[in-house]
Amino acid sequence: MWDAVVSRLERKDVVRRSLPGFGCAMPKGFSATKEAYVEWLLGQLAALADPIDLVGHDWGGPLVVRAVSLKPNAVRSWAAGGAPLDREYVWHQAARAWQTPEMGKRVMANLTPEALRAARVAAGVPGADAVTTATNVDATMKQCILNLYRSAVHAGAEWEDDLRRVSAPGLVLWGEKDPYASAEFGARLAE
Repeated sequence: MWDAVVSRLERKDVVRRSLPGFGCAMPKGFSATKEAYVEWLLGQLAALADPIDLVGHDWGGPLVVRAVSLKPNAVRSWAAGGAPLDREYVWHQAARAWQTPEMGKRVMANLTPEALRAARVAAGVPGADAVTTATNVDATMKQCILNLYRSAVHAGAEWEDDLRRVSAPGLVLWGEKDPYASAEFGARLAE
C-alpha cells in the first residue's frame, strides 16, 4: 500500500514493516495485544540505525504515538494519524463488534477478502490498494484484529496521559472526512 508514496521519496533507506499477523508471520507466542505490538515496535526501532523518522498509519498511528511516549528519544521525528488515542473516543461500530466476543467471531466469519475489498473501497481506498489489502485476510489476521481491538477497549484512558512525555517533533495527519474518527481527535492529538 505504501509503494506509491515510497517511490516518490528522495530517501532510499526507507524501512517498512507490517504488524505481525497482518500479511506476515507472527513471532512464536505473540499475543497480538496493543501492548505486544508496542513492544514489537520498540524492538524494531532499537534494531535500526539512528536517525529514525517514524510514520504510522491506521493502527500504526496510536502504536507510534505510544512508542514515542514510552521512549521519547527513540526517534528523530514521527508522523501518525487516523486513529485516536483519546479517552473521549467512542470506538466505531466495527470495532465495538470485534470487541464483543461472540459477535466478533461472527463478524470475522463473514469477513472475506471480497467483503474487505468492498469495505475499503467504500471508505475511499483506491481499488488496487484495497485488493492488495484484501488478499492478506486470513485466519491469523482475523484473530490478530480481535486480540488487538479487545485489548484496546480503554486504550485512550490508559495511554493518553503519557502523551505529555512525547518530546520528538511530530506531525498529526487526519482525513477531514474520516469515517471512523472525526478530525477533532486529530486536533486533540496534535495539541
